This record gives sequence, structure tokens and C-alpha cells, in this order.
Amino acid sequence: MGSLLGVQIDGGAVIDFTGMQRVTEAVGGVDLCVDQQTVSAHLGFDQSTEGVVPLRSGMQPVIYEPGCRHFAGWQALDYVRQRQSLAHGVEDRDTHVRQFLAALARQLADPVKLAKALPVAGSALDLHLGDMSLPMLAGMLAGFDHSQVPGLKLPVGPDRTLLPSGDGLVGALRNGTVPTWAAAHPQYVG
Repeated sequence: MGSLLGVQIDGGAVIDFTGMQRVTEAVGGVDLCVDQQTVSAHLGFDQSTEGVVPLRSGMQPVIYEPGCRHFAGWQALDYVRQRQSLAHGVEDRDTHVRQFLAALARQLADPVKLAKALPVAGSALDLHLGDMSLPMLAGMLAGFDHSQVPGLKLPVGPDRTLLPSGDGLVGALRNGTVPTWAAAHPQYVG
């Protein structure tokens, strides 16, 4: 990806949904704040088993009400997967994913929880740290204020194709001018 964009990438991680749920369960869940009522498009309540199952016609979907609470792995995964349109027409899934990742990072900053997550993450996580070791990363996360890190949303249209302002973001990444680009495009900062 770095060579495609012409940008040096020092590290990264890739995890699938199943792995994300398993790691979250290994650390005992995460604390998240729901900003607006969110109705699951994926999970519902099965009256016969009184359990949560894939949503089928006629079932009551899982609903996440506004407020802060502890989420089990399956709840966190379901919540961040929801595509929800906000008043200004922007989907909020990216914001929820960033909030989840920050909550998970706070959990992983605890060495005991990190030790519980590593065996599970090994098969679910493709981690590239560059010159940094995993203990170094954990130490950095422990003292890091995740709420102060803004996220950037990729400028894509309803059909998921890159908008012209997206080309500007790629150029800003190459040139080291992302703050200038972000100031000119605040709708993509969140």
C-alpha cells in the first residue's frame, strides 16, 4: 500500500471481524459510548432460545441505546459494523471503529490483558511493527491519550469511489501536508 501511495508506512495491523471479537473477549470486553440509538442490521433476539442470533425477518433487532457501557466482544463487533447515517448524510461507522480501537488499545495497555490477548491475536492479527517491539508498543499505548488523536475519513462517494478531494489527501500524505489538507476539508476529520 505504501508503494501504491508513495508514502512510507512504518507499521500497521490487519484484523478480521472474527479476530476482533476474539481479542475483545480475551481482554474482557471494552467500554464504549453510544452516541445515538443504533439498531443492528445483523443481530436479533430469538424468542425461543432467548439468545442473540443472526437477524431474520420478524425478529426484534438488537438495539444499542445512547450512553456509555461495557460491551462484550460480540456486542462491540456488532455495534462497530453498523452503517448509520447522521443528520449531515455521513456514515458514522468509521467513528465507531476508531472509538472501539482506542478502547481496545486501553485494554491492551494492561500487561495482564495483553498477555491474555496475544495467544488469540496470533492467529487473527497480521501485525507489522517495523523497528518497534510489542512490549515497546504496549508501553507507548499505556500513556497515550487516544481521545486526542483525530481520524481521517477517506473521501468517497455513495458508490464508494474516491472523490476528487481524495486525490488531495493522497498528495497531502506524500508531501507531509495532511494538517493543511484536513483544515481545508474538516468534514473528513473526526
